Amino acid sequence: MMKKTQQTNIRDFSLGTKPVTELLGRSAQNVVTDEFAIVSNPAGLVSEFIGSGQVFRIGEARLIFCTSGSGHAIINMEDRVIKAGDVVMEEAGAIFEPIELSPDFCVQGIAFKQAVAGLQSLWTRPIKEEWEELLDLFNLLHRVAKHRPLRREIVEHLLRALVAGVVFTAKEGRAVTDHHGGRPAQLFRRFRRLAALHASTERSLAYYADRLCISPHYLGEMVKRVSGQPPLHWINRAAATHARILLHTERDMSITDVAYALNFPSATVFCKFFRRETGLTPTAYRRSLLAKV
Repeated sequence: MMKKTQQTNIRDFSLGTKPVTELLGRSAQNVVTDEFAIVSNPAGLVSEFIGSGQVFRIGEARLIFCTSGSGHAIINMEDRVIKAGDVVMEEAGAIFEPIELSPDFCVQGIAFKQAVAGLQSLWTRPIKEEWEELLDLFNLLHRVAKHRPLRREIVEHLLRALVAGVVFTAKEGRAVTDHHGGRPAQLFRRFRRLAALHASTERSLAYYADRLCISPHYLGEMVKRVSGQPPLHWINRAAATHARILLHTERDMSITDVAYALNFPSATVFCKFFRRETGLTPTAYRRSLLAKV
């Protein structure tokens, strides 16, 4: 049996990493403090990775306003399309794969280095009046954050108010996601994040139930209730994402090496799994990547 390869395949896309540091240096409008960073239109950098097959882990929580255009990405194994007028909050640790951006795609956002009360993963489309109020709060925060010395107490209140405003629009029934609030949805989000992080080697329902301190049966019921799919669907989808990352980034690894790195008992089992999940064999998938070069 081949020795398992240590995996470092999901790229970090966090404050302090080279891509984000370069992004922050592109515009004097960007503001970085010890608590947060305000970034004007990071889409210019993200567009460089469109179609590259690269997958990123977002180190900090994010709050994003889409001001024009649309963007397609896979976030925590879920296909999502953000459109003008959408507001997105995503907790730290999200797995993100950019797919396609419209030519006029533009966003503004905040990356939170520290916890902010009420911040959670949600996707909302406010009505016009609420959108304008939230954007006014964001712009006010942006202006105040530029002052030196930093008016820390004012900034903290504005951050909390902005997060609270976004949460309010979602609670008022303007959430874009199909998932309702409450414990089942929260449990599903936690499960999906765990799967995104660990499905490269852990694919048993018992593992995730244990991490969530619930029974496998209860986890199965809650995931099916919220998503309409059993837990194995999401675990397999996450594992297939990890497989695509390895096949793309580790070109020197054989298919057998990839299979063992992903904790499959053999290359044959891995190939059957990958074809079932993606419609291609691992070899055909690699050839398709070469064809795009």
